Amino acid sequence: MSGIVERLTGLVSRSKNLIGLDIGYDSVKGVELYRDERGYQLAPYGIVPISAGTDPAERRGATLAALKTLMREHKFSTRRVATAVSGENVIVRILRLPIFDASEESLEFAVRGEARDFIPFDMEDVVFDFQKLGELEHENSRVAEVLIVAVRKDVIEERLSLLRDAGLEPVVIDVASFALCNALSECGAIKAGEAVALVDIGGQTTSVAILRDGVTRFTRDLSIGGRNILDAITGELEVDRREAEGLTHKYGILLSAQTGESRGPGAQAPSHDDYLLSGGHVLHEEKEKPGGSLYDESEADFKSLYETPEPEPEIKLSQPAPRDILSDISRTIDQLTPEVDATALEYGPEGQRVAEICEHFIGEIIGEVKRSFLYYENQLGGEVISRIILSGGLSKMRNIEKYFEHVLDVKCHRLEPLTRIRSEMSRQEAEALYPLLGVGIGLSLRSFFHKS
Repeated sequence: MSGIVERLTGLVSRSKNLIGLDIGYDSVKGVELYRDERGYQLAPYGIVPISAGTDPAERRGATLAALKTLMREHKFSTRRVATAVSGENVIVRILRLPIFDASEESLEFAVRGEARDFIPFDMEDVVFDFQKLGELEHENSRVAEVLIVAVRKDVIEERLSLLRDAGLEPVVIDVASFALCNALSECGAIKAGEAVALVDIGGQTTSVAILRDGVTRFTRDLSIGGRNILDAITGELEVDRREAEGLTHKYGILLSAQTGESRGPGAQAPSHDDYLLSGGHVLHEEKEKPGGSLYDESEADFKSLYETPEPEPEIKLSQPAPRDILSDISRTIDQLTPEVDATALEYGPEGQRVAEICEHFIGEIIGEVKRSFLYYENQLGGEVISRIILSGGLSKMRNIEKYFEHVLDVKCHRLEPLTRIRSEMSRQEAEALYPLLGVGIGLSLRSFFHKS
């Protein structure tokens, strides 16, 4: 079992290609890459849906059938695969350990001893690995930063069994967030010195990873994903899952003046420090103004509430009202009439309900992403995140990147076609498919990595 999860930068073989096999909750995705003097070429790839409920036996059978369909209908050159695991049974942490001995054996002993405090399983029940990231000054002493990974053995064994039942040869099992980081780092999507957050919204889980200079500095899996959103929509609107997914693309999150879409020219988005996130809703935290007043009214403004106004000129009903009085009445009516959001009218009742569901769950994800950023910046001494890259099926939700930008005040965009990978897709096809294929691309890239 010790050879299943390799060193995080290692590889079993450079002589043969690997199919990058991303086994998700809603689909299986296979990718095979080739490399020549011009770089990487995306050749066979395929996506096959998984149609099953929540029963484990039913899901296994449906996933096995999807794997066999994938291999039968697409012209892969090999049956050797690299795949990935994610979720609550995968533990990833960065440890800081004092440097007292340079030997590999002493480092491993110290890492295993420290890791026990962070792994909620018996060490005998997990496949454990680690990699030293480097050394730095921390609290007036020199420490080693070590990335640790632990995966429950039964998760690994079940994945191996599934692949072998499908007639495949499992070669590498990685962590899904690492695979996505590999794809972006290797294929030119990250600039040197840039701290980038990768948010992959899968069917069952959402992974958050922070990458800097080709190294994964932080990763975390959230037990919320597209399934939660689609289940809520199917139950609420009595549609099937395919229709529900189409509704998230059509409506997504409703942006209005309250969520930053209609701010005036030159207006600045509020700092994310001014927001409290709760249940997917964004609540602005009122701050007391200097001088003790919560609002901007001056003392004269309050006095005007109690002063006796000058009497208005008497208007006889038999005479037309003066023009200026009619104008005042018209302005008053305009002020008292609620402003109607044209976008809300476009959505209609169905669209608005879909938007409410999407905002609720995406808001929960954003809240956890913000906590991850704060942990990275404060506990790991990291710099401010410069950008967020969204991937996964739900990254195609309408307005999702704008909503991330507004709440977190960080530039956000979907995963785009990678600059060092050629394919026969049109630009439009690539923009639609690459957010779904990112993990598979990162896994297939393991074919070309050097051994550590």
